[in-house]
Amino acid sequence: MKKTFSINLENNAKKLISPFILLCLILQGGAAVRLFCLGEIFSFLPATVNVGCDPVLYPFLSYAMYSSANYEGDTVKKHSLMAKLNDGTEAVVNHKSLGLKDYKFKFYAANLEKDEKTLSEVLKMYEAKNGKQIQELFLNVDTYQITKDGIKTFPKTLNKTIYKK
Repeated sequence: MKKTFSINLENNAKKLISPFILLCLILQGGAAVRLFCLGEIFSFLPATVNVGCDPVLYPFLSYAMYSSANYEGDTVKKHSLMAKLNDGTEAVVNHKSLGLKDYKFKFYAANLEKDEKTLSEVLKMYEAKNGKQIQELFLNVDTYQITKDGIKTFPKTLNKTIYKK
């Protein structure tokens, strides 16, 4: 009798958990292809189509959870933004200094050189959040190489001026 009860419980648990797992996979797949924010992508669609985009659907997000691996011999570049302020000091410009979430900052940083509107928005956000004006904005690119003995830093760093007042 006890064996039958445990087998029934096991079968019922599978019947309850399997649809939940399937629902999670469907939601993650829909978020990955941005199916739930079609109203934001296509303006002609009604607002009811726009269920939500990141981060509304958390924990179902549209970006890759893991970055690709780097192996021995690979060269890795690290990008950072530095600002020279109107009082002569230098400051790091990151998501915290702009009051943004990390993923939103990455979007802005990727479009800084391409779009004047994005650059002006970043400058305004920094001034509003920190009360200081940016005179110059630099993009620093540090290069590293993965070796058998660890990570080696290349002495040459690329500094590019993005904005100068």
